[in-house]
Amino acid sequence: MNIKIKNLLSKKDASLKEIGNFDTLITITLMVAILGHIFYCIVFYFFNKSEIFEVKVVELFISISMFIIWTSTKKFYNFFVAYIHFNIMFACFNCMNIFGFNYGFLCIMILMLSLGYIHNYKNQAVPIILSIFESIAITLGVYIFGDTQIPDGVFAQIIYVSGFIFLVIIVIFYAIITDSIHIIQERSAEDMNLVLNQENKYDHLTQLLNRQAMINIIAYKIQEVDNIGDLSISAALIDIDNFYDVNTKYGYNFGDTVIKNIANILQESLDNNKNVFISRWGGNEFLLFFTNSSMKEVESTLELIKNHIANYSHSDGYHLQKCTISVGLCYANGIVDIDTLLSKTTDNLLKSKQNGKNQITSEVIE
Repeated sequence: MNIKIKNLLSKKDASLKEIGNFDTLITITLMVAILGHIFYCIVFYFFNKSEIFEVKVVELFISISMFIIWTSTKKFYNFFVAYIHFNIMFACFNCMNIFGFNYGFLCIMILMLSLGYIHNYKNQAVPIILSIFESIAITLGVYIFGDTQIPDGVFAQIIYVSGFIFLVIIVIFYAIITDSIHIIQERSAEDMNLVLNQENKYDHLTQLLNRQAMINIIAYKIQEVDNIGDLSISAALIDIDNFYDVNTKYGYNFGDTVIKNIANILQESLDNNKNVFISRWGGNEFLLFFTNSSMKEVESTLELIKNHIANYSHSDGYHLQKCTISVGLCYANGIVDIDTLLSKTTDNLLKSKQNGKNQITSEVIE
């Protein structure tokens, strides 16, 4: 991997707002859950609330176990997010069922909204909807299964006030570290510029990314998949069919015209798709790199491009000629090393050539 990429990926950010994956965020969330259980264990113990103290001890033990498993594996992100939500919902339901429907209800609503911040969603409405749904589920659960009176005295006042302050702090904390929530699935433009901040990153003929810049991007995105998980990447290697014959018959200047025209078609076809990177891979080859796109979307896009190019007439003012392309596609669900990804695209391109050209051969790596 390029040295600059290594430095970037190993960089320790000064601010949690600049983290590039959920590892740190999940770790902190589990730590907050543990601290919350400890806090309430102490309070319930000193106020002799044994009916909930024992449950809290069990919750604390499970949360500590989950924290140890998470820090040891740093995998199964969705499982740990689901656990956190289940743990909070159980704790909320249990406390409200024992102490009353109105007991700390405002705190519960605030906490549910705060947990929405730990999700990896491009649409900010999703975590809010999820939080509202969970709050409604707890409300219905307590309403259906039981409701008692709010306990009187110092205990109720201390728990309500301190719990409210504790949860407000959590909300503020998450709001600060997730100030730029989009950094999780789509790295910020500044970070990507760091990846590409090198001389000669563009091909002089087509003004597309050159081979080295594309390799840097692929390496960077593969590392992102390794950190986050649940992301897909795919690479499509495009080769102009019978290009040697075009150069021999019409000359290298016409060949350059064909290359530039196809580069323009690729840019125009993918201009509005921020999940695709385009490069001139070398000679008459182009490499398209897709992120966060389904197999169906990728194949559909490539099919449109292939047909567009096949129907396009290239001209340099003297000659007029149509060309076709062959494509090799490799689609990966999850982690794949860069050598495997590029090797598969090359193998599939050769299959397209051997099977008659002007076609797409694809393969999925699970």
